[in-house]
Amino acid sequence: MKKIKLMALSLSVAFSFMSCKQESADQDHDMHDATEEMHEMAADEHEMMDDYHEAEQVSLNNGERWVVNEEMKPFVAEGEKLVAEYSGDYKKLAEELTVQNNQLIKSCTMEGTSHDELHKWLHPHLEMVKELGDMDNQEVADKQVNEIKKSYQVYHEYFQ
Repeated sequence: MKKIKLMALSLSVAFSFMSCKQESADQDHDMHDATEEMHEMAADEHEMMDDYHEAEQVSLNNGERWVVNEEMKPFVAEGEKLVAEYSGDYKKLAEELTVQNNQLIKSCTMEGTSHDELHKWLHPHLEMVKELGDMDNQEVADKQVNEIKKSYQVYHEYFQ
């Protein structure tokens, strides 16, 4: 009976040791997966910015900027102000920009080519704001905020 207890105890210790070893290997594997996922996210974000720059470019109206209806301008201005005052809370910034963008869209009464040209700017801009809200990395988010700031500069190049 003593031998059986001793054997059971030995097996129990052996299984515990193997379990710890497997858990450590699982943790190493999880760490590797997390690192790989971060690299994939960085590549995706880089690709997203390439897509933005390669998106259909806004054009001028015979060399002149397009006129935007007055009701929309305050929401663009407020969005720019929020980006200029950005202090590091990118989740809050994304939420506030989303509110401004939603108001911008609701106030749109533009039609025709000017409306189409505005959408060439607006769609990538909306996507950048959405992605900012989904980010979990401060450094990457700060770069995204700079891209949003550049988006507002593009707006002013093509719209008045």
